Amino acid sequence: MILLQAAPSWDLVIALAFVIGVTYGFIMLRDRILVMLLSLYAGIMVANLVAEPIQKFFSGDIALLNKIWVKSSASPFMIKTIIFGVVILIINAKGGITGRRSQFNFFEVGAYSFFNVCIGLSARFSFMDPDKLKAYTDVSKLTSLLGEHQTLWFVAPLIVVIATIPGVVHQ
Repeated sequence: MILLQAAPSWDLVIALAFVIGVTYGFIMLRDRILVMLLSLYAGIMVANLVAEPIQKFFSGDIALLNKIWVKSSASPFMIKTIIFGVVILIINAKGGITGRRSQFNFFEVGAYSFFNVCIGLSARFSFMDPDKLKAYTDVSKLTSLLGEHQTLWFVAPLIVVIATIPGVVHQ
């Protein structure tokens, strides 16, 4: 007898994020997928670089202009997640790639969309406290897959770029 869970698991939520992300990638097409990929890399970098000073400001350790300080209980995860999201939104709102236009084939659009979702989710998991992440990875196979193979998700789009450049791969 198979018992069904009463509440959806994190694997279902992650699978839904993949379906939505890949579908959105096919809607965005070439230029927007690459801008999204670059914004994910930039968002991770900026979030990891500026989260600590912002955390100190929100915990009351640093005053802004020696006059303004804030005392709050904002977690490092929340601060990094907000910075990550803001950077992605700004770059995607303002960004665009100009130059020679070429069409991606079905494989390229699908691969870039898939890796965009992988990078976005694994970045969020990397922002988590290790104890909280362990709690999620214990109950979700997809969370552990995304968290444990973060380097793969960062490198894989670059491999796709190299593999799909005309003349690089022998036909």
